[in-house]
Amino acid sequence: ASSGILTSPFSSGKAGEVGAVWGLAYDSVRKKIYSSAFLKRHASFGPNGPGAIYQMDTQSPTATPSLLIDLSANGVDVGLDPRVASSGSVDDPNELPIDGTKPSWDQAAFAEVAKVSIGDIDMSADGNTLWAINLKQRELVAVNLTNNTVVAKISIPNPGCSQGDYRPWALKLHLGKAWIGTVCSAEQSQAAADLKAYVQVFDGSSFSNAFDLPLDYAKGNVGNGPGAEKWHPWLNSYQTLATNPSFAIYPQPILSDIEFDMDGSMILGFMDRMGHQVAGGNYTPNYPDTSMVMGQTSGDILRVCNNNGVYALENNASCVSGSTKGKDNGQGPNGGEYYWGEMFDYNQWNTQGGYHQETSFGGLAFKAGSGEIALTAMNPSADSVSGGVIWLDNSTGGQSTQHTGGVQLYKQAADNPYFGKAAGMGDLEVFCADPLPDLKLMKTVDTTTKKRGDTVIYTLSLTNESTAAATNVNVKDSLPAQLQYVSQTGDGTYDSTTGVWTLGDVAGASTKQLLIKVTIK
Repeated sequence: ASSGILTSPFSSGKAGEVGAVWGLAYDSVRKKIYSSAFLKRHASFGPNGPGAIYQMDTQSPTATPSLLIDLSANGVDVGLDPRVASSGSVDDPNELPIDGTKPSWDQAAFAEVAKVSIGDIDMSADGNTLWAINLKQRELVAVNLTNNTVVAKISIPNPGCSQGDYRPWALKLHLGKAWIGTVCSAEQSQAAADLKAYVQVFDGSSFSNAFDLPLDYAKGNVGNGPGAEKWHPWLNSYQTLATNPSFAIYPQPILSDIEFDMDGSMILGFMDRMGHQVAGGNYTPNYPDTSMVMGQTSGDILRVCNNNGVYALENNASCVSGSTKGKDNGQGPNGGEYYWGEMFDYNQWNTQGGYHQETSFGGLAFKAGSGEIALTAMNPSADSVSGGVIWLDNSTGGQSTQHTGGVQLYKQAADNPYFGKAAGMGDLEVFCADPLPDLKLMKTVDTTTKKRGDTVIYTLSLTNESTAAATNVNVKDSLPAQLQYVSQTGDGTYDSTTGVWTLGDVAGASTKQLLIKVTIK
């Protein structure tokens, strides 16, 4: 289904089989989907605990999950489950009920959310390695899928956060590198000025910072309380900004997902940590208080523009390619938001949004060439207190015209254990029956200031980011009339008359490069 209510999933894993999971990765070689455990308050881990990564066949409608690997049993310290064993009745502040429809305090889990267990996971381009973020030790973990063993544990350094308060989560394998999303949580200082997000890059030997942005901008309001239009430092004890104390609202940033558009721009998914610290209707962690509170999440989605090879954060809904209708709506960096369609009560004329101006749950999925980004979100269709998927147009920032509305996967009711508006979903993943080539083309120039008679060198780089080979590849890049062709070096052949770069076959996980030397007439 591309819109409406999803009623018949192709296959599913039950709570007793996998527990709470967030990270997803698709193995196009083995035709499996992998899901990783994570700590979510009021929801138990699966049978293999906080270090588990589960696997499920994607070819059968009756497939059931099984354990791929337990990282804890393979020397990876992901931390411990803060819950005590259930006695059948909830008489301990750290006990979860056997009946998921019953309330609980889950007291110790509140402060540990996003600090133990596993964050995002992703596949290497060659299909041989599954990578994961260990939240406890803040490290990058590699699992060899030929024998399901841990082959690397790499410490993720502090990218520049004060007092050592840095928390990685997002992970994207791209151009042969690991791109990691990290936030400065400001837990100790509790100063909003210390909140920041970084994209770190691991090239196989060392880490560097690819991009960073302050998280002090005004975004859209989740509703029901002043101050909810801002990110706030991470909390380890319960507070709410809502004027009505029955609503749990306190936006705390996690950079949860990273995707790359066809032009090289980054799309960043942010989820609200509070969405996993509370539920759709449950107790606060303040044992023995039995007041019920309803969580309302307030994530975000941002575009980091590739401006001629330089990363630049969207500026009042603008990149060098132009602005979207979110310009001047007051809900993003410098006064506007590029992806203005992420809201409840969406319509193509209302860039201000309805009652909930930010609805992101933080999971992203991108299909090359689609022109859109899929996003997990609350209230994806007409129903309130629900969760599912919406699609945003990468050019206009509004909801995609290819999908008329979102897909609702669940709706909160008084007698079910779902999470309503409080982040009831994890990551998204695109998978197909057969792997397809995923080609990315970049063009750079050795200088931007030249005069007549000078030499200029253009570099074309074509990367196949998939495991599937691309056959009979040709790239057309015609020279302007003001340039005189001189020579070429690199892969394939270039016809300066037709502008066609002939490459032939491009293997998976490989890059082809061409340097064209010209003079200015």
